[in-house]
Amino acid sequence: MGLIGYVLARLGRSTVVDPVEANALHGGRMSLKGSLTVVAQTMVSNGFGASVGMEAGYTQIGSAIASRLGRSLRVRRS
Repeated sequence: MGLIGYVLARLGRSTVVDPVEANALHGGRMSLKGSLTVVAQTMVSNGFGASVGMEAGYTQIGSAIASRLGRSLRVRRS
């Protein structure tokens, strides 16, 4: 995981925002690229037997897709 994090940092990955933080501080906007990073890291760590935070990947990608869909449909938060 450390090597994956190092490579992603060198590639200039986007900022990863937690779904709750995105809703509270960023108007519900999330980066799809950053969310895919969290999903990939969760899949790799679970593949090696680390079962901590298994739902994080599902929550992150679902929230990112909903955020992208809302932006493309120009839906307001209210």
